[in-house]
Amino acid sequence: MIKTTFSRLLVIVCVSIMCGCFFNRTTLRSHSDTSSGVKDSLNVNVSYAHATELTDSVDFSSVLDSITVPAAMPDTASKVDVLDSGTIQQFSLRYPPFRVHRSNVRVLLKQKLTQYSFYSIGNVEIHQSKGQTMVFRGRLNVLMLQNGTALMEAAWGKITVHLPCTLISRNEYNVIDLNTDSYRGSMKLYNDSKTTFAVVNELPIEEYLRGVVPLEIGTLDKTCIEALKAQAIAARTYTYQKISDRLTAPFDLYATVADQVYGGFKPEYHDADIAIRLTKGLILVYNDSIARAYYHSTCGGFTANIEDVWKNKPMLEYLRSENDKDSTGRAWCKDSKSFRWEERWSRENLNKIVITSLNTIDGKQQYKLPIRKFDITGNYSCGRIRALVISGSNWKYTAVGDQIRFILRRSQSGNPILKSANFAITSNTAKEVIVSGVGYGHGVGMCQTGTIARAKAGQTFEQILRAYYRGIVICTARE
Repeated sequence: MIKTTFSRLLVIVCVSIMCGCFFNRTTLRSHSDTSSGVKDSLNVNVSYAHATELTDSVDFSSVLDSITVPAAMPDTASKVDVLDSGTIQQFSLRYPPFRVHRSNVRVLLKQKLTQYSFYSIGNVEIHQSKGQTMVFRGRLNVLMLQNGTALMEAAWGKITVHLPCTLISRNEYNVIDLNTDSYRGSMKLYNDSKTTFAVVNELPIEEYLRGVVPLEIGTLDKTCIEALKAQAIAARTYTYQKISDRLTAPFDLYATVADQVYGGFKPEYHDADIAIRLTKGLILVYNDSIARAYYHSTCGGFTANIEDVWKNKPMLEYLRSENDKDSTGRAWCKDSKSFRWEERWSRENLNKIVITSLNTIDGKQQYKLPIRKFDITGNYSCGRIRALVISGSNWKYTAVGDQIRFILRRSQSGNPILKSANFAITSNTAKEVIVSGVGYGHGVGMCQTGTIARAKAGQTFEQILRAYYRGIVICTARE
């Protein structure tokens, strides 16, 4: 009886063990099949190929974000926050995280104002440095007073406010109007002198880019989405780099060509918004530093070395002169309206423009007419002029790099700067001066019209960016 019972128990145990092994093998095989994406993502080559398939359909800031990587992973922990548990915050393996100071940007819109008006269709809160918070709707008039105060007038009457103060919109569209322009985010008013004030727009960088990308690269359709992505990443990188440069300043960027052209709410359009969202947070990094992602309109077939264009800036490995032509030898920016251009001046008009420019640039010496001659002293391999020597009766000035464009200004109204420093003097008589040139802009970094042509030819934003910024790594910005 005992032997029979023992035999039965032994059979039951064996069957249980066999079933358990079979179940575990089935479960493990099933888990391996369904989690192969996570497993493969730890293999760099497989991860890269898999991520490439997702390029047009995902938010890159969240690709593979479900993976938690041990804190010991090399070359990563120094750029991210390490949690108490000893693991690193989640991130994309394809676009690793890079720590940035903040994700809000401060853009200078107006300065040296004595009075100005703001408008909103919804409620806007006035947060004072001293005193209670006020709310206005409709028009708000601001008049600068003395001792850091301003007189504010709205529908409810007048109050005196100590600057700085901040206007925060609470309406549905979260915009505040300045004249005919509308802006997302908040407005900070602060003294930039004893009798004037400045207006700074503060908003998330991703929202700021919606007012930058359309004005910097133009209105493009979905066939050029890769160009829009490349522009969004270059502009985002430029923004974060400027924030890092100006930590102690009252603002980060100008809203003009001095930095990036920013138009607020009105320039926004759908395809540019999509490109910004698809590249959310992505920036260019080189040797553990945010890259200086300069860009320009038309390179003319060759980009320029940064130190050749701006003598006060050091050489950077990722901003070298590049041959920007396709396999047939055709410049990618060949279709630009400014690929080739000509500028004409009467001798009298050019002399006046040059003297005015010189006296503006060099305040130490007053340059006077007449101008005797212009001499070009060589060209760089990219075609741009090394130096332009301008001689007068008893003076001489040597303009170098991009400075040449600010001296030989065009004859049009307002005398805009010369399109490019890549030119030749084709006529130089007592009555007229003519120059013929190539390209538009300083020539450093990404060529925007070249970017558009590359996108139309099927290149991805990664291919485009790596063509103009050699050796960069694409990372995800994290506070």
